[in-house]
Amino acid sequence: MKYFTKLPFVLLLVVALAGCEKQEYFKSGSQVKKDLNYSWKEILMSHDTIKYPSYMVWTFNDDVLTIIRKKVSNDVTIDTLTGKYSVNTTMTKVYINTANFPDDAAWYWLNAEWNVVSLDSKGLVIASEDPNAGGINEREFTRMD
Repeated sequence: MKYFTKLPFVLLLVVALAGCEKQEYFKSGSQVKKDLNYSWKEILMSHDTIKYPSYMVWTFNDDVLTIIRKKVSNDVTIDTLTGKYSVNTTMTKVYINTANFPDDAAWYWLNAEWNVVSLDSKGLVIASEDPNAGGINEREFTRMD
């Protein structure tokens, strides 16, 4: 009888976890840094080169994050920015904190705490709150090997 009172709770927990999207559960900070230690090419949400004339490549190396902005039409480098990053983890969340980027109207949003939505050998999806404009900044990348 004792087991039947716990059964609904266990079933509810299993259904709740099965219904969740993939999360970055139980990852250590060192494992996340190892998984990030590549160059990541931004996936643009459109093929319209007038609306989206450039893309970014983020390269994580040690504690340094280098961001290169390139033209979509010919892959020529437009800008290169260098900052720092660190990784914070909880049992169910992974965060990437980025800092030391220019604090101007164009790049302030890079100094943020990014929630890692997905990270694997193929892709990286991150999101942060925009401190000035409100809303969410989301970036999706494919890994460059």
